[in-house]
Amino acid sequence: MNSACGRQAILALVTAVSVLAMIGCSTSGGDNSARVARMAAEEEATRARQLLADTQLAAAVANAMEKIVAREQRFDGNMESISGWLLPGSDTASGSGEVITSQSSRDGGYVTSSLPWRNDDGQLEFYVEITPYLQGDPDVLSTRYVDTSYRHGEFEGFDVSYALLENHGPGAEWQGFRATNTYDGRGTLTVQFYTDANDSDVLARPWANDVFQRPETRQDIVLNEVPPLPAGQDWRSISLLPQGLAGTLNGAEGRFTCLSEAECSLDNERLLPNWEGYHPGYDSSNHVLFTPADGGVPVRLSGSDSQAVPPGDYLSFGNWLYAPADMTDIDAFEVGVFAAGRDPFAASNLMALSGTATYTGKAAGTYTAAARPVTQSFHAEVELTADFGTGSEFGTVNGRVSDFVLDSGAPAALTELRLLAASWRDAQGTSNVFPSQDADGPALPGGWVEGYTAADGGWWGVWGGRFFGNGVTSTDIPASYVEHPRSFAGTFGATDGNRSFAGSFGAHKTRR
Repeated sequence: MNSACGRQAILALVTAVSVLAMIGCSTSGGDNSARVARMAAEEEATRARQLLADTQLAAAVANAMEKIVAREQRFDGNMESISGWLLPGSDTASGSGEVITSQSSRDGGYVTSSLPWRNDDGQLEFYVEITPYLQGDPDVLSTRYVDTSYRHGEFEGFDVSYALLENHGPGAEWQGFRATNTYDGRGTLTVQFYTDANDSDVLARPWANDVFQRPETRQDIVLNEVPPLPAGQDWRSISLLPQGLAGTLNGAEGRFTCLSEAECSLDNERLLPNWEGYHPGYDSSNHVLFTPADGGVPVRLSGSDSQAVPPGDYLSFGNWLYAPADMTDIDAFEVGVFAAGRDPFAASNLMALSGTATYTGKAAGTYTAAARPVTQSFHAEVELTADFGTGSEFGTVNGRVSDFVLDSGAPAALTELRLLAASWRDAQGTSNVFPSQDADGPALPGGWVEGYTAADGGWWGVWGGRFFGNGVTSTDIPASYVEHPRSFAGTFGATDGNRSFAGSFGAHKTRR
């Protein structure tokens, strides 16, 4: 926090504390003027402490934001040069079939679920999960998440608050929400979430799998060699090594191993009724074998898939921030942006498309400045042009983010950010629309778009996203009649070395 703002905050706090000390040394009990002066000094000290806390937070978020946008090409072979990731993801566990674009720092986490649904009262809820990229122990995967269906005081160790955002930047077409998961003594996870889901979308709750909570099927699994789930984490998956792990099943001592050579895991989740214990992972192919220490008959334990959630043609986007309890631990702050949808465009139809389409929509995110620490939200307009090329090429997508508006009302450092069509894997830059993330990888639902960002004044970064909304895709009609995707959602980042923007957006087709 080497800045004029930081020094000002510290100086104000020191001065206020000094004044309080002097008043305390010279005040008699009946001196009313001294009491008034003391109250004024206490108020000044409170303001100074708040200024210092705000400055520390802004500096920490600015540090994390810089890592998102200041990334290098992933194909340079040098992992250490990559400070941030722009990655596609697919939610294969919750039953939703949602696909996601996530942008965040290399050592933070990426969004693996971003799901809206309606509760029994018709109220919109959502679930956003952040999973780390890298682990100190490669056999343990821990995540944090916000689940708005769990309200104040329901569970020990954390507390979820949830609020509808009124008059928010993206406007009436998008519903906006903010939720915070407060961990006892271990910081907070805050998610800002926008969706265009409406009453016509069937929004059933994901994770429709209560097999591990039913009394008749619940198993009491304890692992002797694994410490309890730490505060500040919500879910953990432990891969069983060939030698397995010692523990108990319903009180009987033994060892847990994989039934076959295939990988398997035992999971631990704070929101289950018996969260101190474990259960097989959420996958019907996850088979664990428990061998009793007394030579008894081995017991097979299997995971269970979630039920499929009815499809819905909606988009969602947002951003998240994890702030540790220790505000001075600047490297522990994590931030990210994400965009997702439930009707990804069929990648097999991308090559068949031709012509152009325009997509317009809204963006939201976070702005930071490191030299004079500041952090605040912003919203903006988005316009994309997709040229789908011909039957022998995928084409390009480019566009712009414009009309940046800061929540404070102050002038934005950017007026327009260009979303370029530069290719990551084609030296000629002829196409940035791919069916997959890697040249030899499998086709991704929604395809994959990547490019650089640029703006006047030396701004640069990366952006990317995926297509959504399948139109006519019948095999009984010529490929040229396949409709263009109805929408596009993605993320972007940009920095000039001191100031940074990171955001996400959703856009709908406006004309062909």
